[in-house]
Amino acid sequence: MNTKKQFYIIALLVWLLCGTGLIAQIQLELIPDTNSIRIGEQINLSIVVKTNQNDSTEITWPIASDTLSGQIDVVRVVPVDTTEKSGLKYYNQQWVVTSFDSGQHVIPAFQLVINGDEYETDPFMIHVETMEVDTTQAIKSIKSVESVPISFLDWIKYHWQLFAGLGVLAILVFGIYLILKQRKKVKAAPIKKKAPKIPPFVTAIHRLKELKKAKYWQHDEIKKHHSEISEILREYLEYQFAFPALEQTTGEVMHAVRLTEITSEQQNHLRRILMLSDLVKYAKEKPGREENVDMLNLASGFVNETKPKEEPIVQVEKEVKDEA
Repeated sequence: MNTKKQFYIIALLVWLLCGTGLIAQIQLELIPDTNSIRIGEQINLSIVVKTNQNDSTEITWPIASDTLSGQIDVVRVVPVDTTEKSGLKYYNQQWVVTSFDSGQHVIPAFQLVINGDEYETDPFMIHVETMEVDTTQAIKSIKSVESVPISFLDWIKYHWQLFAGLGVLAILVFGIYLILKQRKKVKAAPIKKKAPKIPPFVTAIHRLKELKKAKYWQHDEIKKHHSEISEILREYLEYQFAFPALEQTTGEVMHAVRLTEITSEQQNHLRRILMLSDLVKYAKEKPGREENVDMLNLASGFVNETKPKEEPIVQVEKEVKDEA
C-alpha cells in the first residue's frame, strides 16, 4: 500500500470518529432496574435524555403525582442528575414506584418536552408476585388458650371506654363553663364577606399586567414569576368555572378542566404553563428568558380565549423582546 492510500484511509477514519459526535441526535430512554417484584417492593425507573455535550438543551420533565396508573404507585421522584461522558451529556431523572396488586401491569409512557418538541418513552410491562406459601411444611394444630396475668397497662387498655367517657365529660363541663362565661360579653355582629363584583377574567388580566411590569425573571426571581402565573390562572379557573383549582394539584385541575367547554388546544396551553410552574417550584428548573415571557403571554391568551363570549376582549401588551 503506497503512502497516498494510507493518507486517505487515515483521513477517512478521523472524519468518521469526529463526525460521530456531530451527528448525534437527542435520545430518550426509560431504564428500569427490574421488571419483576413482589407486592410492596420497589422499582427504580431512570428517564435518561442523551444529547451532544455542547448543545443547549431545555427539558420539561413529567409532573410527579401519587400514581402512574390504577395499579402503580409513585414512592418518590429524585431530582435530575446531569453527567458528561465521551462528548455526550446525560440528563437522568429517577422515579421510584411500587405496586400492591399482583399480576401483569403496564408502566405507561412518560411524556417530555425537549427544545420545544414532544417526546415520550416506551411503555413496558412489569410482573408483581404475591408471597409464596411453603407447601412442603406440615399443617400444625391450633394451640389451646393460655391464661396470662393482666398488668395495670393492660387493664387500662381493656377499659379505655371508661377513660374516654371521663374525658368527654370533662370537655363538656369545660365547654359549658366557656358558654356561660361568653354570655356575659357582648358579641360583635359577624362581618359577611361580599362577593366580588369584578368579573374573574378582568381580575386575571389586571394581575397579569402587573406581573409583566414587575419582571421578576430579570431579578433572578424566576420561581416567584411562574408561581404568580400559576396562582392567577388557578384563581381565574376557580371563580370562572366553579371548581377548587387553588386547592388542587395540576393533575386534578387538568381532570376538572376536561369537564368544561375549554378546547383541547387551550387545555394543552394550560397544561404547559402549570407543568413548567411545578418544575420550577419543585424540581428547581430554570427556564430561559424567552420561555419566561412566552408563559406570561400564553396565560394572557388563555384567559381571553376562555372568558365569557359576551365580554369585551382585554389583552396584555406583548413583551418587548429587547427589554432586559
